[in-house]
Amino acid sequence: MAACGSTTSRMLYPGIGSDVALRELETDAMNETGDLQTGSGVEVLLRSLSRTATIETSTRNVADIHEYGRWIEPGTEVFVAWVPGMPYRHLISILRLLRREGFVPVPHVVARRLASDVQARDLFAGLRAEADVDRVLLVGGDDAQSAGPFATTLSILQSGIPGNGGIRRVFLGGFPEGHPHVGEDVVKASLDARMAWAADTGMELSLVSQFCFDGDAMYRWISALRLRGVSLPVRIGLAGPATLRALLRYAALCGIGASARMLRGRELALPHLAIEEGPEQVAHRFASLQATIPVEGGDGFHLFSFGGVEAPARWRRSMAEGLFQYEVGSLRIAS
Repeated sequence: MAACGSTTSRMLYPGIGSDVALRELETDAMNETGDLQTGSGVEVLLRSLSRTATIETSTRNVADIHEYGRWIEPGTEVFVAWVPGMPYRHLISILRLLRREGFVPVPHVVARRLASDVQARDLFAGLRAEADVDRVLLVGGDDAQSAGPFATTLSILQSGIPGNGGIRRVFLGGFPEGHPHVGEDVVKASLDARMAWAADTGMELSLVSQFCFDGDAMYRWISALRLRGVSLPVRIGLAGPATLRALLRYAALCGIGASARMLRGRELALPHLAIEEGPEQVAHRFASLQATIPVEGGDGFHLFSFGGVEAPARWRRSMAEGLFQYEVGSLRIAS
């Protein structure tokens, strides 16, 4: 999961609990929630998940960072995508300024983009020395071939370079609707291997999910993880707010699958393309299921920004402060 990631098909983790247990859990939760929950428990959960939300940016412009304090509270984790073509020294300069502005910088590190052990050590040394980075989102990357010796996230973890460079927490990408290039058994085995490595070394692991447009799919994915014994903290990826046009574009770039069809179905209504869409319905549906039959997880939302951080930061603040209203069949941010 670089600036976005890729998903196409539904992914469940078979194993402990089985699909039968998962379907029973889903059915019970959905029977309880019905179409829309408006209870205080859901509101409390929405506000809590929003209050601890992280924000992701793909800015290349260092000057943008000076404006972040207008919308984002100090101490917020800000994830920074290592976008293709960006020199890693420039990535470090963005992270350094984020730290100076009072945020907690969390860079994406793309394993296949690292050309050598020497470059990897230089990157992690710079992250720590210049931006006081102690956590990263580690991804393999979508490149067909590796630039250097690291083909997977596990390979760079096993090298010891991140830990020796001062990294104490590693975020890994998660895919509620599945991964288009890797089979479910391989994804499961890869996560198990990284968890086993972390247990041996003391590294803290968390998951950050790809965004999707279906709160039920997010709940199913986390439920499936818990049923098979995966207890890692999970951040719930949400897209936007952004225009429908932007959401469709990023959904295509990131390989978002089944849940994007509900957006594509509205594509023919051209006036809607310029209307800004927020993730409140997805967030609300997940919170309704979670509040009814809780599954351990949901460490907070993770907001992908498509067109700047102001819109997601304002959304985060409004939801955290409870500035939303229930209407017939929907949840709306109060104006």
